[in-house]
Amino acid sequence: MNASPERDVERMVRHYLGSVLRRSLPIAAVMVLLLTIVALRSPDDELTTSTSAGPVSANGSSTSNGSNGSVPAGAGGAPSTSGTGAPSAPGPSGSVPAGGAQGSTAPARAVSPGAAAPDPAKPTSALAGATGTARSGVACGAGVRQVPWTRYSPMCVPRFEGNNGGATGQGVTPETITLTYRRQNSGQAQAIQAIAGEATPSDAQYEHDLNVFIALFNRNYELYGRKVQLKAFNGKGDYLLEDLGQGQQAAAADGITARELGGFADVTFPSAGSLFFAQALQSQGVVAYDFPLNPQDWYEKNSPYQYNTFLSGQNWEQWVANLVCQRMKGMPAAFAGDPELQSKERVFGLVGVEFPTWLQVTNNIADRLASQCGVQVAKRASYAENVGTLQQDASSIIAQMKASGVTTVICFCDPLMPIFISNAATAQAYRPEWIFQNDFDPIQQVTDQEQMAHAMAPGPALLPPSQSEAYAAYKLVDPKGEPASPYYQAAYEVLLHVFSGIQGAGPNLNPETFRNGVFSMPPSLPGGEFGDWEGGPGRHTPIKSVGVVFWDTANKSGNGKLGTWRSCEGGKLFSFDDPSAWGSGQMGCFR
Repeated sequence: MNASPERDVERMVRHYLGSVLRRSLPIAAVMVLLLTIVALRSPDDELTTSTSAGPVSANGSSTSNGSNGSVPAGAGGAPSTSGTGAPSAPGPSGSVPAGGAQGSTAPARAVSPGAAAPDPAKPTSALAGATGTARSGVACGAGVRQVPWTRYSPMCVPRFEGNNGGATGQGVTPETITLTYRRQNSGQAQAIQAIAGEATPSDAQYEHDLNVFIALFNRNYELYGRKVQLKAFNGKGDYLLEDLGQGQQAAAADGITARELGGFADVTFPSAGSLFFAQALQSQGVVAYDFPLNPQDWYEKNSPYQYNTFLSGQNWEQWVANLVCQRMKGMPAAFAGDPELQSKERVFGLVGVEFPTWLQVTNNIADRLASQCGVQVAKRASYAENVGTLQQDASSIIAQMKASGVTTVICFCDPLMPIFISNAATAQAYRPEWIFQNDFDPIQQVTDQEQMAHAMAPGPALLPPSQSEAYAAYKLVDPKGEPASPYYQAAYEVLLHVFSGIQGAGPNLNPETFRNGVFSMPPSLPGGEFGDWEGGPGRHTPIKSVGVVFWDTANKSGNGKLGTWRSCEGGKLFSFDDPSAWGSGQMGCFR
């Protein structure tokens, strides 16, 4: 990428269209200690959602008071017991912008008297491991976690008393920490609905679930005298136009809105985000949880403002190279749908999106396969992320793959392309093996099932609600209710990361100390439904290891419909940076 921030923004267009129609890691895990937590409710557990157009209830209707919406009765969680300055927000390349988007000036950060500048190499919360009682009711001590109901809990911090430093940074007051959410706004929304059907996310439902989980975290995590609140707004930007490099001015205006709402961090559903929006948030000093699978150097360049809870692009490169080199190279394409292909030694094709950061990852995949084990991609193809041309592009790509004798297609694609490319493959009587992203089951269920029966992806696999940590956590707040969104796990997952970063930052909360808190996260406990997480320097994405899943057309998913990802080899997870840990020979699930 160019050194110029302006050029970076211009070139970073066409982001991952549906990127969190499924985060790149699915789900797995248990809740053993949930019975030790009692779901209680107190008046301060009710979280409000302030919006530019009035709040929205779980069914999408506006609330009657015109200003506030609350989580369901019963919101709460476990019973509670009883220094600051930040620099100006850097621009996209780390420089301090001359002004905010559209010529506005980024706000100055509030600084408490006598506060020392944070040490970026160390977490500011030094209380982890100390003795005392946490807000969750847990008795803290060495090795004790903050809460027992998640395998991703930070280490226990005794209940904080005293002066929290007040307004320590953008979006932080003595009493509150504000998260913002940009609602989707696109002229192509009907086209997406026609393609993806029920898999299309609803902002109203997702906001509802965010608020339920926020109530739980507010009651149990140490926030140093503050409460997290969610403020949603109707964006001016059209995220699909932004994906195509248009609408930069509207995206910049939405970044200003997030700052004016007092946003510390933005947790917009990624399909309503874009690189333009992410950079606009950063220019206004607002932390962004953006779309996944960007290269590692992109996160480092934009630190401490950009995060994601899914795979980084580097992780995906490593995963697919380890899978191909250790468990597929030189072997017959046993998982293909065509008997003729099943008898052939694997020949690999690679499909990518013409979107700068993802195209970089696609190039890296080809390079890594060649350098790691000598695999040369027989055919490469790419497409523009344009809803109107996906069908035509898919037909052309399939014709090229088939003509090149490809047995195994690596599709580093947005969630909509598999729908088109699988239909094109069936129409052309071509049934290869597929390596896809691991998107949510609902979107894969509308992909051609004849082709999906021969698909694999990063794991672990989605578990039914009865085995889901996210579902059990929801029930701690609203025992009689049900999550409103089919993507409630994504809402829970991002908040696990946000609240861990806030607790780890200590009372002096700003983007730099938040990064310190994220980097200080302890390794997650085994069996977590989002895979293994771990903090550490440079870990803007927390995923440590993943497995392999295959699509099972004969079994039902958690939504009661046929088609779901299932784990290979007992759900075993593999390290990204240790190819030898993968062993050798065909994966146990390939049949």
